[in-house]
Amino acid sequence: MAPSSNSQWDDTERANEETPLLKDLKDHQSHILPRRRLLVVFPALALIHFTSFLDQTALSTSLPAIAAGLNTGSSISWVSASFLTTSTSIQLINGRLSDIFGRKTCLLGALTIMVLGNLLSGWSQTPAQLYATRAFSGLGAGAINALVQIAISDITTLEQRGYYFGILGVAVALGNGLGPVVGGVLTEKTSWRWAFWFVCPLAAAAATYFGLVFPPSDMADNVCTKLQRVDWFGVFTSMMAIVLILVRATAPHNCAAIQELT
Repeated sequence: MAPSSNSQWDDTERANEETPLLKDLKDHQSHILPRRRLLVVFPALALIHFTSFLDQTALSTSLPAIAAGLNTGSSISWVSASFLTTSTSIQLINGRLSDIFGRKTCLLGALTIMVLGNLLSGWSQTPAQLYATRAFSGLGAGAINALVQIAISDITTLEQRGYYFGILGVAVALGNGLGPVVGGVLTEKTSWRWAFWFVCPLAAAAATYFGLVFPPSDMADNVCTKLQRVDWFGVFTSMMAIVLILVRATAPHNCAAIQELT
């Protein structure tokens, strides 16, 4: 009886793995890859994840120089707060968006947003410009962190995931550890603006590598059909709810910062 029970359990798990998140959308995104192919595809995802965490931590040692360069005063904390607010707000919806538009498309789009945000942040001339562009960059970085893990789930089996998520943790640790060092060295040797800009060529290389090796989703629907599948009211409501919760949690500090900016 035990082998039969195990077989039934395996069949149930396999069925759960194949259940699409959208009732009217066939799952075209699960591509369980052989080990040889994984050794080519997985480094692309690890490099993207590493780049994202490198971007998040590189500014920690550059904040004094940024504050002096733009005369931000105590409102310099908004550099991190604006980034974290938008990166958190996107977490609830990027998985569903990737179900509709495809993992590959969404990851490449998130990388593009992060790169564009970093470029604009490096060109900022006022504190308000910096905070706004850093918030824009957070939308891309926040989506990347979730989408990389979702993409790994698409190309690996349940038995493999623990192993590959563990390796992904190494990329996270390297990004968190090297970010402050790289940001500090670039700020000291060149300018604080390069603490934003240096991520851009690395992200471009990661996007190119990922675009070449990651399997496509093979979703045949046109763009208009995909846009109609998005619950835009739900997207806006969930993002605004998270933003308001985070802003309310830091209300006293935000009020003081606004008074400084005005």
